[in-house]
Amino acid sequence: CAHVQAAAFLPLVIGAIAGWMPAWMLFASVTLYWAAGMGTGSAWNTWITTIVPPRVRSRYFASRTRLAQVGILGGLIAGGLVLELLVRGQGRAESGVAWFALLFGVALLARVVSANRLAATSEPVPMPPDHRSVGWRELISTRKGPAGRVLVYMLAVQVFVQLSGPYFGPYMRVQLGMSYLTFMTLAAASFVGKMAGLSVLGVMPRFFGPRRMLWVGGLGIIPMAGLWVVSDAFWYLLLLQMVSGVVWATYEMGTSLLVFETVPPRE
Repeated sequence: CAHVQAAAFLPLVIGAIAGWMPAWMLFASVTLYWAAGMGTGSAWNTWITTIVPPRVRSRYFASRTRLAQVGILGGLIAGGLVLELLVRGQGRAESGVAWFALLFGVALLARVVSANRLAATSEPVPMPPDHRSVGWRELISTRKGPAGRVLVYMLAVQVFVQLSGPYFGPYMRVQLGMSYLTFMTLAAASFVGKMAGLSVLGVMPRFFGPRRMLWVGGLGIIPMAGLWVVSDAFWYLLLLQMVSGVVWATYEMGTSLLVFETVPPRE
């Protein structure tokens, strides 16, 4: 799945070099990227619990997520600066669309390296002897149990978050007329907030527990999208993005730990 995710960048690289690609191919590539990425999730969750002992899990995942956010932040800054310099140097982004090939090419290579590192990592407990697939009927019937409630809640959050997600980019670039540099800065602020939050969240599960973290994070993300209509001032949006990063970090840490606690490895 990780290698397939890397391959999803290839049509984007070719389209950028050509300067054009059909809309359906663009959507197909992005869909393949996210589907393959999400497809690694359940196997990775089972596998990583055999590597990371429960006693260090909260600290480990806080550190790991913080490093991942540093990587994402670096990619955002590099991509934003490349596109901003391109626009300033050539007047409009469309005149240098081939530069997108460089950005997608770097992403492709990074994911290939990541996939190879995953493949090279040991698997101390291969497959649980009682491992089995959970059918739809059984999955639905478990919705009243701890694991079912967590999964249904996560599904509901993602469905409704994705309804607002696609509008942020066009709103910032077209409606507010932001430059790539401003766009990148606001996007980066969210990850800075996440990293700052994760510095504290690593020790929180020991005192508050993942369920309380999920309550705080879940309630915190509810007003985040709506608060964008209050003001379009840059400093207000910058602060809002940083707060958003903190509450999303709390939510993600709570859900991750609860999934490890409530879903048996064999399932």
